[in-house]
Formats: sequence, structure tokens, C-alpha cells
Amino acid sequence: MFRSCCKTLKIMIDVQIIDDHKLLTEGIVRTINESGVATVSAVYSDINGCRQGMAEKRPDVLLLDIILPDGNGIEFCRE
Repeated sequence: MFRSCCKTLKIMIDVQIIDDHKLLTEGIVRTINESGVATVSAVYSDINGCRQGMAEKRPDVLLLDIILPDGNGIEFCRE
């Protein structure tokens, strides 16, 4: 239902990902981009990079890892 609604309205959900596991991230990006309802506009490997990127553009959805090299994803989410 949701997929057909998004396609009919030509709405694409903008997703950004913050995760330090490259292989996992590549698979998630491929899956999201092939879904037809969302696209990944940015991938970050740490919180600082995400902060800089989100200062320019905020996504509709942020897929956030909890344990990152430069901090805790849960704490970052609370900011």
C-alpha cells in the first residue's frame, strides 16, 4: 500500500545513514535505493561528519548506528 502510494504521488523519502560498517552500509544503501520509495542521499561513518552534513540538509529519515567511533548514536539522537 505505502509503496504504491509513494510511486503514484512520486514521493521519494530522503534517507541518510550513519554507520561505521562499510559492507553493511553498502547493502542497506542498495536495498533502499532499489525500493522505489526512498533514496539514500548521504552516508556518514561518524557523528562529526553527520553533524556537518545535516547542517546543510536534514533528511526525512536518519538511519543511525548506536555505537560509533566518536560517540554514542543514542546521545547524538537526543541532540
